[in-house]
Amino acid sequence: MAIEPQPHINQMPKKERKSLATALQKLTEGGKALEVSCKSEAELNSAIDLALKINQNNEKTIRSSKKPDLNTVFFYI
Repeated sequence: MAIEPQPHINQMPKKERKSLATALQKLTEGGKALEVSCKSEAELNSAIDLALKINQNNEKTIRSSKKPDLNTVFFYI
């Protein structure tokens, strides 16, 4: 029996996902970007996946700029 791969969103601890989701929802158009530093590439992808999920549920579009060499991603509107 094959094991289904887990989506990236499970790579971040629940508390961190909740804090990031709250911060992403507070972003405003033309406001400051939100800088998120991660421990690994998997957490970085998890953060981006969370932003995509929020985009599907909201009217605003959160964009991202990824710096994989620094394990950092910037979110902005």
